[in-house]
Amino acid sequence: MFCLFLGKAQLSGTYTIGGASPDYPTITSAISSMNSVGVSGSIIFSLRDGVYHEQINMISLSGTSYSDTVTFQSESADSSLVKITIASFPQTANIASNQTVCFKNLTIENTSTGGTAVSMDEGYVFIEKCKLLGTGYSIDSPDGENIINSTLTGICQMGGTYPSYIKNSVFIGDIYTYGGTVLNNLFYGTVDISESATFDSNTIYSGGLSIKGGIITNNIIHGGLDVSYGPGIQIINNEFDNNVDINFSNNIKYIGNKTLKDFYISYSDYSLIINNFFCGF
Repeated sequence: MFCLFLGKAQLSGTYTIGGASPDYPTITSAISSMNSVGVSGSIIFSLRDGVYHEQINMISLSGTSYSDTVTFQSESADSSLVKITIASFPQTANIASNQTVCFKNLTIENTSTGGTAVSMDEGYVFIEKCKLLGTGYSIDSPDGENIINSTLTGICQMGGTYPSYIKNSVFIGDIYTYGGTVLNNLFYGTVDISESATFDSNTIYSGGLSIKGGIITNNIIHGGLDVSYGPGIQIINNEFDNNVDINFSNNIKYIGNKTLKDFYISYSDYSLIINNFFCGF
């Protein structure tokens, strides 16, 4: 007797969602298929223009990695034309642990009271050219994430297993992150970095910067600077319109800054302070 068993192939490649003659009519059906048959390589889900009133709920998928990713992107490459939105608490995109997920050219929104746009439980999230809108949090993750050319509205909270890479983005709301690289962003709220970071060419319009250490260069910071326990910190060519307060930080370089209010340094040894402008020292 000869028996032939046929199973569905694992997903790999590019698939369409929504619109005319798609591979999957909804986001939910695409994720269900992926969970059912598994993943054998990188996957791209291209969403046709429209509003999707559903959740990206990835809690049981295995097989993704830093090189084998799952990407949700706008087929038209325009975040204003593809919106994923729900009005129920707590989050619109829910990513479970040990997964690698990319969002590109999308608007992801949660309109419920205290709602979160993207929630992550460990792993990697890459966000590029997106708009994340949450009434509570834009992103809530225990790890640092990659955010490029995006706009985030709501509190941005990222933890500390992996450092963040944040570039060319706008944050409307406070941001809390562990460390990493922060380049050429606009912040409308407090920036709180709990470990050493490179913070270069950013503008903070209100709330100021709190950081533990690293390199702070070429920034305009409204709301002051608070540095604690930051050994070897370099603060170079910045403009501060409020108090600069440095505590318990040795081997400091404070060079070429414009400080328009008070400057405090305490419990800190071996400091190099040269070529600065102080008003209110």
